[in-house]
Formats: sequence, structure tokens, C-alpha cells
Amino acid sequence: HKGDTSHVLYILMDGLVDVVIRKPHSKSKSSSRRHGMVVATLRPPACFGEYGVFADEPRAASVVCRERVFAWACSKEVLSLALTVLPSEVYDTIAAQFASNMAKIYKVRPADLQELLLFHGWDVQPLEQLVRHMEPVCVAPGTVMIQARVNSTCMYYVSKGKVEEAQLDAAGNVVHSQVCGAGSLLGARACMFPETSTIRVTALTTTQAWRLPKAQLIDFMLASPELFLQAQDRLNKQSASQLPRPDIRSLALDGTCLQGLPEAVLSQIESHLSPRVLQPRAEVLKAGAPVQDLQFLVRGSCTFGPTVVTAPQLLGLDLLLENKQQWPHGVVASEMVEVWALPIESIKKVLRTTSKRHCPQAASAFALLLK
Repeated sequence: HKGDTSHVLYILMDGLVDVVIRKPHSKSKSSSRRHGMVVATLRPPACFGEYGVFADEPRAASVVCRERVFAWACSKEVLSLALTVLPSEVYDTIAAQFASNMAKIYKVRPADLQELLLFHGWDVQPLEQLVRHMEPVCVAPGTVMIQARVNSTCMYYVSKGKVEEAQLDAAGNVVHSQVCGAGSLLGARACMFPETSTIRVTALTTTQAWRLPKAQLIDFMLASPELFLQAQDRLNKQSASQLPRPDIRSLALDGTCLQGLPEAVLSQIESHLSPRVLQPRAEVLKAGAPVQDLQFLVRGSCTFGPTVVTAPQLLGLDLLLENKQQWPHGVVASEMVEVWALPIESIKKVLRTTSKRHCPQAASAFALLLK
């Protein structure tokens, strides 16, 4: 019956069956011949129910026997097990067929893309052109759709299914993961910036998605440079908002005036950290900018004048202690970087307040910062 969970694939060997769907604008939920509309009649040999079983979909139609029939039934469990041992080229052929069917069922509309962070502000007309370049794909559970630490060639818009998006650090360790479903856009950042992917996307169920090649996305974006830059800025802010807050004790404090401060004091200072994520060749700081913040480089590397600095690194404290008012050189990202800014006035405020509570380490650090 239409709407039922698909647990069985049927192979028709004798007799006739009608495929019945609900009539357009019908208020009845029934898909019987009386209330529905016959859209096809199947003659042997034929199979039905395969789409729902393969793609884990509720049935889209009812199949009604026109006469006495003979058929073989195959349970979903048996079929799923059989699919796992098929040669990859056979499975790919089946998946391609289902992807073709998916293109008829789960269409991507420009309005769907407008709701995504990447395409905020874009008009319907150019998005209609972009949709035409999207390709339907159907992947099996366990398939890695996007590899981490490689250059991505495409992004995905999920129409059906569930995937795990894992955020990896520079060492390849998972620092954050989440389950994404229909309506999710995956891999956009690595397509929008000249950097390797920092996420790994793995299908948890049979997943139907629309794939957009990176080249098509970039061509589309370059047609409107201002909107392209705005989209990059939104992605950077989104990435920064998802960063786990670093432990300030791990941020290159050895040998600085902040080393040895009590944990309670460091926790107060840590609360003032604010993150930024920047793409390669982005300007972290301009030469001549006032020294107002310490910059904790948590990931990636930058050029600081003639010097290359690599995370973890603390920038700006030496300038502060030398009473320098401006950054002598610009700081430019050599790759994707994560930088946490810490306002110097916030540090002084915490140390000033704490030193009054008879904390010698805070009083000493405060005195150094005021030199």
C-alpha cells in the first residue's frame, strides 16, 4: 500500500497488477482503484517495490492485483545483504538507475538553494541556471562522499538519507561530528576556497543527493564577484562559530608573562577569546594596525614579515611588552588558519581585578603589561 514502509521486493511471474496512485487534489488518502488512478499495468516478468527497498523509502503507490498472480517475494534484509557482496560496478549500475529515478522525484528548486547560507541574496534566475548543472547521485551506507585533507572536486545537496559530517584537525583527529539529513549542503567550503577539505562525510543510510562540480560553482560565483565575496565571508563566520573553544593553557604561553597564572584566572581570560577562520592569502593583520589584541594562531601557518609562523603560536605579546603601538609587518595566511583574538584591555582588566585579591602571579603579569 502507498505510504507503507517498504520491506519486500516482489518479482511478478504470472498475472497482471495495476500501479495505482492517488488522484490529483483528491481528499481521500486511499490509493485503491475506486479512489485512485491507474498509471501502469505490470506484466510478467516484472518487479515492484525495489525503489522503496533500495532507497529505504515509503511506497509511493499501491499495487493492486487485477487477477490471480504468482510472484516471488524478497525481504529487505536479504536484498540489502546481497547488495553488499555485489561487485562495485554492478552496484554502481543499480545506484545510477535509482539516481535517475531520484531526479524525477526529488527535484532541487532555486527556492531550496536560497535558504542555504551559501546562496543568501541570490536571485532565482541565476540559481535556475545553476540547478541545471547539478547531477543526481545515490550512494550506499558507509560510502565516504567527501574525503578530508584532499582537494574537493564537488559539493552535495542532500535530498534523502543521513550522513555523518566529521570535522578533523590538522593531525586528522575528529574534533566534532554531526548527523546531517535532507536539505544539508556538504563540502561547500572546500569548493569556495583554495584549500583542502577539513571534513569527512560518510553516508549512514542509502543517501540520495545532488552533486555540483566545483568548476561549475566557481564559474557561477565569479559572475557576481560581490556576492561571491559575501558568500566567502559568511562561510568564514560559520566556520568560526563552530570551532571548539581552545584551552588557553595550550596556546603557546611558555616563557610569557601569562605562564603560571592560576587556572581560575586563565579561565576568565579565556572567556574573552573570539575566533576567526581565514582562507589562504587572507590578511590576518595589516602592517601599521594598532596593537590591540593578542593573536593565538591555533591552526595553519602565516607569514609575519619575512618570518613563517606555524600553529600553535602567540602573536603580539612581544610587541606589547616592548611598548610597540603598531604591528611592524602584516600577517598573511599561508593556508586556511584558525585565529583567536584576545583584547589586551580585557587581559589587563582581569589581571587588575585578580591582583587586588592578593594573587602574586597576576600582580606580576599585570606589572609587566603596564611597562
